[in-house]
Amino acid sequence: AHAADIDGEEGPIPLVTDLSPGRFAVTAAGDSFLVEVPDYEAEAEAIEGGDVLRAPMPGKLIALNVRPGDRVAKGETLAVMEAMKMEHALNSPRDGEVEAVGGDTGAQLAEGEMIVRLVEEA
Repeated sequence: AHAADIDGEEGPIPLVTDLSPGRFAVTAAGDSFLVEVPDYEAEAEAIEGGDVLRAPMPGKLIALNVRPGDRVAKGETLAVMEAMKMEHALNSPRDGEVEAVGGDTGAQLAEGEMIVRLVEEA
């Protein structure tokens, strides 16, 4: 976005400033607002302390990259969901071994539904 104070019929056009991925400031009529887009993956990680990868929102499972017994690395993409017309890569919360997978490719998932469960580490 570039700075331009243009008076439209509704008053000044808001100015949007990118601060960092998922965070931006909106300035309108002299007031600034911080807007944060939630990080669904970080929230999904926090839900379970790292053993279970869950659907962060309702959507369709379009790719499942692992099977039970597979070794995975933290950050590896285990599954891809389509939600709100966007694809969301769901990454492993930690290194580990896949214990179970929930849902098949093409399945509709509810928010919070288990997609991949890692073996609990002792």
